[in-house]
Amino acid sequence: MPIKHKSTPGPRAESCLTCISRRKKCDKGRPFCQRCLDSKAKFICLGYDDESEPEVERPRTRKAHPSTVRVTGFPPLRVGVQFGEAVPGSSTRTTYFGAPVSAAEINEYLTPSVDSLMVPGPLENSVLTVAASVPQHDQGAGWKQIPPRRRPGGAAMLLLPTSIPRGVSASKQMRESYVFFILEEFQSYRVNMFFRSSIFLRNLLMAQLKRPRILELMYLGAKVFETFSGKSEELAIQSCSHWLTQYANQATNPDEPPNPYPSTQEVEDKLSGLLELVAAQSIVLGTAAGYKSLRLALPSFLHLVSGDPSLLVEHERNGSLCISLPAVFISRRVELGRFMFQDIMCSIVLGLPTLAEYDLTGFPIVPGSDLTTDWFHGVHGVPVEMIVNITEVHNWRAHKKAADWTALEMRAWTWTWNQKEIQSEESVEMVYRVAIQEAWRHATLIYIYMGMCEVTSDDPRVQASVHQIIKLMRVVGDAHLDVYFSVLAIVAGIAAQNESQRAPILRKLKSFTGVRIWKFRGRDFTRVLEHLWYGAAANGAAIGWDDYVQARCKVLPIR
Repeated sequence: MPIKHKSTPGPRAESCLTCISRRKKCDKGRPFCQRCLDSKAKFICLGYDDESEPEVERPRTRKAHPSTVRVTGFPPLRVGVQFGEAVPGSSTRTTYFGAPVSAAEINEYLTPSVDSLMVPGPLENSVLTVAASVPQHDQGAGWKQIPPRRRPGGAAMLLLPTSIPRGVSASKQMRESYVFFILEEFQSYRVNMFFRSSIFLRNLLMAQLKRPRILELMYLGAKVFETFSGKSEELAIQSCSHWLTQYANQATNPDEPPNPYPSTQEVEDKLSGLLELVAAQSIVLGTAAGYKSLRLALPSFLHLVSGDPSLLVEHERNGSLCISLPAVFISRRVELGRFMFQDIMCSIVLGLPTLAEYDLTGFPIVPGSDLTTDWFHGVHGVPVEMIVNITEVHNWRAHKKAADWTALEMRAWTWTWNQKEIQSEESVEMVYRVAIQEAWRHATLIYIYMGMCEVTSDDPRVQASVHQIIKLMRVVGDAHLDVYFSVLAIVAGIAAQNESQRAPILRKLKSFTGVRIWKFRGRDFTRVLEHLWYGAAANGAAIGWDDYVQARCKVLPIR
């Protein structure tokens, strides 16, 4: 009887997962590799794989008995969406695997079918138990579908193919898989698009990679990013539309009974996941679809706010509770600030009341407050003072309550940019950041004058601000930071009176396509502005803010 030699695994890799995927020498710094941290946000350190190799218990007979694979750290995805060939001959996949690998092979490995989605359950210590399926006939292609099960203690079980498609290494299961590779590419792109990146923001995104419910939406966003990077916008939209529609139907299934007592982390993850869905839908399906998902995120937002008394203030008139905008800004739950900011931005461009009511009590009129809003400036670049002013106008338009517009005007004019908020190694980027923040001053003034004082677009103060925004837009030009002019261009376009003003605004908005957007798809609002310019504002006629809202309702209805 021949002696069978037992194979043993090779030495455990000591480099971080990012350096492994890049095939670079790692300095092995803990908890994060310094080489990644010093890459100026180009690469995000994904940590170390300190767990032992997964042990696979193989069946002794050819009978179809599920075997058990213990996978630690990386959570499986519940997306249940079949991705098509995102990029023909994708250089991304070739770079990672060293050979061309089709999307079908990746899809078979990474994405469970709709019938075999992971059963949601508590994920203690991020440890999942995965049930591997045995090929159905002749040990060849095809899977035998086994219903999801639960092990004692509530651990989730998920189908996994016993054979890994060619070109994909099975040595680390999911931890060193293609998922991490495209997520890193996607996250690096997002960090580079931030107004001003920081170690805090990079670490925040990296921490999200360890949250299963958030990760599945980020993976979906990464696939959208990959598709738009390799196809024309029209073809990319065709490829991605059914993914998002299918996932949105699953994520917002009204027939699924809600958990009456969700944990705080479950609510946080649901809110973050829906905000990721808002971003992806805004790119692929447009502003209306993204806003619909934002409304679906409101209950999760209110749930988190209601559980923290420090985020609530008593209304001085009727004693009701409102959400404190300053408190949300300094909250450690960044997803609350993300929702609030998206809500405020949607309100100004759509002409709708905010989904939640925000109170400004406690915010100083004089600039230089001690609010720790570094993350907010880093991502969006909008001065907090301008957000406060815009919210004041929102509240006035929704409730017509007494407010002193001159105080808002004074706050806008007395604001000065902060060196820390625009700091950069490149002097030209500092100039761009100052230009963007200065443009927010003028967009806010336009909204105060037209939205609150109810003056028309021919008011000299309004026209002066329109002129300044267009000049600042030219300063930034086509640099990657120009995406932050999306809302600014819309506000300036509302009051633009002649072709010399309208042409550059229209050209800028049309450039915001695919993944090159900040909050809203440009072409959604070029149609609104063109309807306004050739309608109520034809031949440079003076219009009010409500004329724009009526044009938006007709061209871009929100249901």
